[in-house]
Amino acid sequence: MAINEPDDFMWKFCKGSSILNFSEVIDGSFPEFSECFQQTLLVWIPCGVLLLSFPFYLFYLHRQFSDKFVVTSPCCCFHVAKLLVNVLLVCVVLVELVYYTKVHEEFPVAVIVACSLKMLAFIISGLLTHILRVKGTHTSGLLFLFWLLMVIAGIIPTYTKLMNEEYDTNLFLFVTFFCYYPLVIVQLFLHCFAEHKLYILDEEEKEYDTNLFLFVTFFCYYPLVIVQLFLHCFAEHKLYILDEEEKHFWISS
Repeated sequence: MAINEPDDFMWKFCKGSSILNFSEVIDGSFPEFSECFQQTLLVWIPCGVLLLSFPFYLFYLHRQFSDKFVVTSPCCCFHVAKLLVNVLLVCVVLVELVYYTKVHEEFPVAVIVACSLKMLAFIISGLLTHILRVKGTHTSGLLFLFWLLMVIAGIIPTYTKLMNEEYDTNLFLFVTFFCYYPLVIVQLFLHCFAEHKLYILDEEEKEYDTNLFLFVTFFCYYPLVIVQLFLHCFAEHKLYILDEEEKHFWISS
């Protein structure tokens, strides 16, 4: 049983492929999802999370970090690596899109939309990575979530191409996908680590430890702080300067 029928918009959008056929998923030798499902939901959900959140996240960065940090080290190895992988991903997806338009006379509109969304998302990811660096924030929950969703979404196409032995029928798309997917995994790996944070705050140059998003998310930061305070005495140089909104008079008001 398929979700969309031949007269539906999605059927025409995917050139005769149903978005989800339960019989193929349940009764097959392996859970086989349709090409339409792979080119729509598996692309729209991760990219949609980033694209829809980007304006609000940009506004948040502007409000929270404007005129607060002056970055003294705008580039580091992690930063350059993230930007480079983004560029490579855009190139791979662009090559795939050109292949579809030049080789296939009739191809689904879903492919063009999927490739365009992925390229736009990768460009925004690179732009946001650089903005975060300039603002002095070097770990991002939004970007980590985006790359995590991209890795999860890539699992289904990966095993589908291998089980269907696509390397025998369409070697070019098989190779481009397995150039693309490892780069996505590399991006997720890079976003599991925070970049080096070095900035000037209140006209005094200071270097602070960077709190990684995952580290804070799983509540590993605070127990370690408590242990450090128990083992070592307070020292003024080990304490960071509070933001204005974190000070007592701000909270009281």
